[in-house]
Order: sequence, then structure tokens, then C-alpha cells
Amino acid sequence: HHGTFVSEAEVIAANNRGEKPPFDGAIVTGDTVVLIEMLTATLRLDTLEKCDPARYRRDFDHYFKRKTAQLARAVKEVGTGRWVIPGVSPASVRRVAPVLASLHPFPLFGPMWNPFRTAFGQPAFGPKATVMPLQLVTDEELEILEAFQTADSMPITDALARRTANPAWTESCMTHVI
Repeated sequence: HHGTFVSEAEVIAANNRGEKPPFDGAIVTGDTVVLIEMLTATLRLDTLEKCDPARYRRDFDHYFKRKTAQLARAVKEVGTGRWVIPGVSPASVRRVAPVLASLHPFPLFGPMWNPFRTAFGQPAFGPKATVMPLQLVTDEELEILEAFQTADSMPITDALARRTANPAWTESCMTHVI
């Protein structure tokens, strides 16, 4: 069994509070929970063309910082039970994989990843769970991972764990892992 996807709608229904959770969905596999927050924004064209760090920081602060901090809050709040994922007891979770899922390509490498790491911080889930490093996965990479998952050849949780095992891979595209 390679995991169960739990949608935002299922989380809203399970929590019965009428508010949206700080994540868009989760994949649950055994004692591992992947928390997913979607990124719909992209870097501005002038930022990409000029390769200007100040423009990149402006774009990060405007488009990505809030979503990154929101995912960190999701880790904490699922861990404390403020948000319930159907079928998941926070005490039984041993590994949490926080994932920003981008609907657009994103040039991911060390210096560009630093603001994400800073905005995410080091949220705790609970005393028995390890929070894996934050990862960004593009829609194209998700499609590739879905094919592996469907073929029962590599669960997404394994691919994410392999990626974080090597810091250089965490800061690069997912295809280095799969």
C-alpha cells in the first residue's frame, strides 16, 4: 500500500469548524504523513530574465513567504491535534514530509532555497515524529511520482525520504531521486 490521499475537503469535514486548514491535502502511508500546500504563483519574468537577487527576494516575500510559513503552521497544528487528518493519530506519526507543490516550474538551487528554509523554520510535530526538511515539488515532478506510485514501484514517501537524505538533492529537482 503506497498511501492514501486526504483532500482539503475531507480535512474540513473531519474538523467540523467551517474553516480551511493551513494545508491543501495530505498523503498518509503507515506512520508517515506528507503535508502538501499548493503554490500557484510563479516568479515574475523580469526576475528570471535579470537574475537579480533583490528582485527574487521581492518575489519570494510577495508570493511564497506566506505559503511557506503556512505549511510550517500546518506541521505544528496537525501535530498538536488542532487539525485532524481522518485516520491519523498524531501520536502514531513518526515522520512528516512538508511539501510545497508548485503548479509552475521553479529554478531550485541553494541560494534560491535559503529564503524558503528561513521562512519554514524548524516546526515540531510531536515528541516522536521527525519533520523532514521542506521540499518543493513541481507539477511535472508530481506526475512522474504518480506514475511510479501507480505502478507500485516507488511510494512518494520513499522518494521524498531519498531526496532529503542528500542535502544537495533537497535543493534540486526531484528527477535526481527518481
